[in-house]
Amino acid sequence: MQHLPALRLKQSTRVYCFLDLEHPAVAWAVMRGMLVSADFASSPQNPGFISFMQAGIVETLNNPRLFNEFLLEAVRLSSFPHQVSRMRGMFFFRSRDEAEARVGDCRWPPYFKAKNLLELELGYDIPFTDVDANFITHAHVGEDGRISITDLQQVRRYWAGDTYNDNPVWERIAYGVALVLDEQVRRQCYDYVRQTFSASHIPILMARLASEAGTRGGACRAVPSAPGREACPVMLFMERCRIS
Repeated sequence: MQHLPALRLKQSTRVYCFLDLEHPAVAWAVMRGMLVSADFASSPQNPGFISFMQAGIVETLNNPRLFNEFLLEAVRLSSFPHQVSRMRGMFFFRSRDEAEARVGDCRWPPYFKAKNLLELELGYDIPFTDVDANFITHAHVGEDGRISITDLQQVRRYWAGDTYNDNPVWERIAYGVALVLDEQVRRQCYDYVRQTFSASHIPILMARLASEAGTRGGACRAVPSAPGREACPVMLFMERCRIS
């Protein structure tokens, strides 16, 4: 079992995102109370861990989308390495109003519904990236669904943080850990996961408790004030957010 590494996240901010709560893997993460970017999935960092978005693209064999994402990543690496990778980061909206504006928009995933909009506390060290998603939504693609490698101006403008038009749709890409603040939604997901994996109630309970205790290498480090012991950063972070 991979254990969440001890986190030393120096900054935090509130963010918003839509989550497909009927997807078992998503419900599992919400039940545990946190979303974790790929580089925080293990300690030390393991490049073998990929983002949930990338995993979904591979699972559905969406080759044009995978091609476009690798092209976006290649431009980022070559010209904008300070920006957060779409392939390894997590996606959020900056405010509730900006997120709610996407409800009912057919150009976004069908689970972008009011009931699936959650507020989270994002902990991070590396500055997040704010970019206009319109460059992705309205990307110039060929009949095969792929962005032309001979015309990358729009891709560069995306990574530069430009606005596509007078109505930007800002998406925040970040490395770190986002804590789920709605305990009722966490309980709902806990019930859903137990129903989905009815024979796994003990591992499910262990997974939920482990995330709150802040395990590392199999040892629990959840003693805030034990002499000679450093308080678990995850535990203190969750206590500050009143998550239990």
